[in-house]
Amino acid sequence: MGCLLWLLVGGAAAVALWYVFYGMSEFVIRFKNGTAQVLRGEVPRQFVDELEEFARDDGLGAFTIRGHRSQKLIVLRFSGDIGESHQQRFRNLWNVHCRKYRPKRR
Repeated sequence: MGCLLWLLVGGAAAVALWYVFYGMSEFVIRFKNGTAQVLRGEVPRQFVDELEEFARDDGLGAFTIRGHRSQKLIVLRFSGDIGESHQQRFRNLWNVHCRKYRPKRR
């Protein structure tokens, strides 16, 4: 009985962590071979086009950008094959193109 309880608690914790890190994304953009694919949410096309151009020009591999709501702002989180300098460059682009971006409430 004790083992089953630990499995249930562990499963609930795993679901909660997944929701915190992935389920709350306003948008998800996946890059592969210099091409972007918006998997979730809506993102201004001009922003995505410029991201693709930079990723292609700099020869970046596969990576993902997630936009998470933090209070009234959208914070970008990165995973995959992307360095700090490129992450900052993409944050700068976000501030230029999407400063007033307000995703629709789900």
